[in-house]
Amino acid sequence: MYNNIHKIIITLICISFACTAFYLRSFINNNILPAKEAKMQERINNEIKIIQNSYNKSLYKDAKESSHYLLTSHLSKMNTKNIEILKLLKFSSESKLAILNEKDNEIIDSITNLKEILNSSNTNIKTLGLIRIAESYKAINKNKKINLENSNKYLEQAIVIDKENNLNNSDIYYLIAMNLLDIYELEKKYNDKNEAIEYLKYNITELLKTNNNIHLSKSYINLSLGYVKLASIEQGRKNLKNASNSMENALELIPRNIDPVQNARIHRMLGDIFYLRSKMPKLPNEAGPRYIQDVVRFEAKAKREYRKAEQMGIYIDIIPGVKKHKEEEAALRKKLNSINDSSGGGPMITVEDKK
Repeated sequence: MYNNIHKIIITLICISFACTAFYLRSFINNNILPAKEAKMQERINNEIKIIQNSYNKSLYKDAKESSHYLLTSHLSKMNTKNIEILKLLKFSSESKLAILNEKDNEIIDSITNLKEILNSSNTNIKTLGLIRIAESYKAINKNKKINLENSNKYLEQAIVIDKENNLNNSDIYYLIAMNLLDIYELEKKYNDKNEAIEYLKYNITELLKTNNNIHLSKSYINLSLGYVKLASIEQGRKNLKNASNSMENALELIPRNIDPVQNARIHRMLGDIFYLRSKMPKLPNEAGPRYIQDVVRFEAKAKREYRKAEQMGIYIDIIPGVKKHKEEEAALRKKLNSINDSSGGGPMITVEDKK
């Protein structure tokens, strides 16, 4: 009798222990491990955001090293999407560093690495991979026309994905247009010029069907930059006029109360365009007084736009070519003032000095 009771007690203890073990195992699997996994994923996601922020701030070396660390240390703990994002950040950073150092061999190596991203099933990641490859080809100094054409081949693939998935990525259309304008500058084939502007206008037409003023404004900015590029090649006055019109369209879409910083940046770019217009050379049949009036008028318009931008702390020239113009102008003014000081005269007043 005692032995039977003892066996029953032992059996109950074993059953109780088994139940407790089963419960603990179930609790760990259903609560502790998922919570731990979720915490790890949150940490990885936060790290990826930091790396993306570094890349956006042009801290390419930091972005490259940090993404490499995560890929080597926590690869087994990441999902496919995070792995692909980190590879994109790593390879893109390598490409940017190679481009900054103007090392063609390293740029070509980065293109090889970036092609791995093209296997992604994620349309956004694949599109960004195509854009980064295109940017890399564009930066190769040798065989410029061939590499511009290679760049556009990848951008054309990106456009197909963009249209199929309604991504509305304005960068693709801008980059392919600028490549075509670079080719036009080399060969002066009007088809390239016309096609470039059509790409930019098409993007605007598509975005007009949406209610996304931010993307539409960016597309108007891109069209404006296209005209600025064209103005550096030919018909400077006409193309800068088109550029200012397009930039003013962008400005209307982003008022100061909606996005004060972007509004200020647009004012700065508009000021840059007016500044470039004030530097256009005098036409052969243009009257001198009329030319001087034009110069003074556009200088005043540029200053007005600059003041609006400076209210939000935007002081840096954005439009390509403006900084170089101002540096040359400052150097010339310094030289003239030095000559006049040494000869005992007062500073000379040029057209650009008139306010």
